[in-house]
Amino acid sequence: MSERRFVVTPGPHLHAEDSTARIMWWVNASLAPALLWGVFVFGLGALAVVAASIAGALAAEALAARALKRPASIRDGSAVCTGLLLAFTLPPLLPWWMAAVGALFAVLIGKMIFGGLGYNLFNPALIGRAFMMATFPLAMTTRWAVPRAWLAAPDAITTATPLAVLKEHGLAAALAVVTPHAAAPWPAPAPGAPARLDRRGVGGAGGARRRRVDGPPHHHR
Repeated sequence: MSERRFVVTPGPHLHAEDSTARIMWWVNASLAPALLWGVFVFGLGALAVVAASIAGALAAEALAARALKRPASIRDGSAVCTGLLLAFTLPPLLPWWMAAVGALFAVLIGKMIFGGLGYNLFNPALIGRAFMMATFPLAMTTRWAVPRAWLAAPDAITTATPLAVLKEHGLAAALAVVTPHAAAPWPAPAPGAPARLDRRGVGGAGGARRRRVDGPPHHHR
């Protein structure tokens, strides 16, 4: 009677039909409506920033793969995603070459230095933004554009976030800031918080359908 051996192998043991590239390109597609809206509102300067950021991210990915003697990974969509996310945090009138430099830093230092996709400790796009805030502080804080005239008509008010109010003025003042939004089925952003177009817009709906982003919270009685 032959001996049967129990072979133990490292995970993953469950596999799905989705690949990394397929997931990343779905994420990119979900970001496309926010991209189109941003270009419509802020003009072609915003498109130049996005294009330069994506180009810088792709160039960094290709250079890193060549230096490390690895197969090219620019087709998996992760570099495009990093370029898009970084561009969404940048002023629309930023010089294009600054966006490209930021994207190069984001991919090389934020991702590839750790070993590539899946090994990075931090979000590469945010690493790129932090680098740009330290390197180009004037451009990062002054190169904002006025939206189209008919979009700029409504008044908007920004205030301190609830945590800042809590620290400076106490619990009662912080509760007064968030109370108007407490009963909303889908809470609005707190004053001063950035809107998340990729989650709440058309792209967010596609991402929710593919289970790439969370949908609105469900309330149970």
